[in-house]
Amino acid sequence: MNKLITIIREEYNKINRDNIYEILDNFKFIDENIGYHHGQSDNRVLMYDKSDILLAKLDYVVYNNEITISYVESFVRGSGYGKIVMIYLAHKYGYENLLRSSLTPDGAKMRNALDDLFNFDYEKYIESQNKHYDPNIINTIVNPTIKDFLKDIISIGYEKTWEKWIDYLNNTDLINKYDFNDISEIAEWIKGSPINNNDPNDEPPHWVVDTLKKISK
Repeated sequence: MNKLITIIREEYNKINRDNIYEILDNFKFIDENIGYHHGQSDNRVLMYDKSDILLAKLDYVVYNNEITISYVESFVRGSGYGKIVMIYLAHKYGYENLLRSSLTPDGAKMRNALDDLFNFDYEKYIESQNKHYDPNIINTIVNPTIKDFLKDIISIGYEKTWEKWIDYLNNTDLINKYDFNDISEIAEWIKGSPINNNDPNDEPPHWVVDTLKKISK
């Protein structure tokens, strides 16, 4: 058994970072659907060596074009099989598309090792996929009062901002010229705003886009 582990570790360590998927040629994979319900496809990958010895198993879910890993098992602990079967899935769907949510300590360790292998910065990738407005979008707003109003919402929140601004807006009649309720909704789609509870993958709705266009340069 120790000899087998050593061989596999050596093979994993030979992965060419310029051609990561080349390692997959040393194994056989069976990838099949094991269930389908409510738009969700449950799948299982079985990884074998060339002698048809089962080495690893991976269960995953495809739902709304998102890939979630349910379970990874290597049948020789410390062998590197788990990482190799993950590399198989990365080859099929793209490493960046393999979601990660509540990882176990072992799962987090594996993903960190794979991040290093793929030279992948997960946090930067997630941020790059965020479809919400960058805070600098506020600087395109023409009216300085509206600009400061939105900046306050992002820094101190909705209620405190209205408490601070309501008298001024009424006294200057700005509240009749602009719909500040609509304007405040822009803050719900700005990154880092305390009232932004929207999914980063959701784009701002058309009425928010239209409102921003009306008050911007």
